[in-house]
Amino acid sequence: MTNGRPPVIKNDMEKETSCINARAILDYVRVHKGSDAVQHLIEDLHPEVDDLLAPEGFLRDPNNWTSCAVMAKLYGRAKVLLNDEMTAFHIARYAMTQSSMGYTQRLILKGFWSVDKILHNLQQVNDQWNRNKVVDVVETHRKGAVVRLFWHAHMKSRTRTSV
Repeated sequence: MTNGRPPVIKNDMEKETSCINARAILDYVRVHKGSDAVQHLIEDLHPEVDDLLAPEGFLRDPNNWTSCAVMAKLYGRAKVLLNDEMTAFHIARYAMTQSSMGYTQRLILKGFWSVDKILHNLQQVNDQWNRNKVVDVVETHRKGAVVRLFWHAHMKSRTRTSV
């Protein structure tokens, strides 16, 4: 303590995306490559994450938020580790079909009642877990949809991120 006040902790990591997204990446890699691979994913992500006693616990907690740059590193590392250009797609599908949803996610999905309503309100759904893009549903089909993502210009991850 300095002057009766606790020390100031530098908090410079942007809070742009919910760690529920990081949890999906970690779960998918654990299922397909094992726990050691997950440890490789979370090494040297960002000083703020690296300094934590339990960085994996932080990244798995949907109440925590992290930067797009950290998420880009996680996705990039997963893509290399799995040797699959479609890794992000596979992780998203896995998250929707295999992972257990939390209370908030179930409430949101129940509130919309159908995939059509979710697609109609996709920006609102996205805003629950991300602050980094505008979502535009271009067209819908019986068995799918075409969705266009417009990343906000100020996002630091728009520049190439090393993996």
